[in-house]
Amino acid sequence: MKTTTRQMLIGGFVGVALTAVVGLLGLGPKAVTGSGPLSVQSIAASANDPNLPLAANSSVSDVLALMLKSHTTWTSLQASSKTTNAPGSSEEVVSTEQVVFDSDGRGYAEMQFGTVQSLVFVVNGTTASIEDRTRQKYTQLAIPNPMKDLASGPPAPPANGEKFVIPHPLARLIAGDATSYIFSTGLAQAMQGEVVNTTGVSHVAGREAVSLEWKLYREGETNPYELRRLWVDAETGVVLKAQAASAETDFAKITDEFEINYIDYGSVISEDQFVFRPAPDSQFIGLSEFY
Repeated sequence: MKTTTRQMLIGGFVGVALTAVVGLLGLGPKAVTGSGPLSVQSIAASANDPNLPLAANSSVSDVLALMLKSHTTWTSLQASSKTTNAPGSSEEVVSTEQVVFDSDGRGYAEMQFGTVQSLVFVVNGTTASIEDRTRQKYTQLAIPNPMKDLASGPPAPPANGEKFVIPHPLARLIAGDATSYIFSTGLAQAMQGEVVNTTGVSHVAGREAVSLEWKLYREGETNPYELRRLWVDAETGVVLKAQAASAETDFAKITDEFEINYIDYGSVISEDQFVFRPAPDSQFIGLSEFY
């Protein structure tokens, strides 16, 4: 079951069960047991320093370490991406996103879900705003203090054996594929201890990327039920492309695909980018009414 935008906006940064994070990323129900430090900041600090840039002979541990530190490798980022569900079939749906982030925890995203819905998210460090341009409605939420601090984690450690990861706050406040793959720490946490292999080097959006293949297993089963491929930026750890396929078809039939087609690091971003301006005919409604 997918985590809803409403759950991400009102839940507060208290940690997310791994099954919820996996659902958000479209990765199915497979879960692993989390351990170790419980904040985005401390997870990044405790990860080994990978040999950079990543290359074809890089280890999986180096790739995951860079993903855990990914949000520390850039000061600003602008990107556009496309997600295709059921590509090539009669049920194909294409969604697009344009996103802007800075290292101060601010973000902007425009999302177009096929022809059905158009959303705008703005996170300015104190307030999270979302406008549904299709319905001409918007809502806002004061960001809980723990979500403003990357050093914050859950109020108590998870119980023994509990499945647990700590996603980046912006991956919870802006509900989109691009945010989840750009802030790849949660995904890297989910992949630790899993069956993951490096498969080569290629280029995505003009960036060199190391590809990984991840096999997902149901508990107690010895054969994978699903396969994932990820293309990870060799210098920043941002996931530039991802594919999903049934283990039965082995990527001969892609079920879902995400790809960044443009990305820029380090550009100066205007303060105006993070000012929320709803359309003149858009109506404010409470969070509970918005969803």
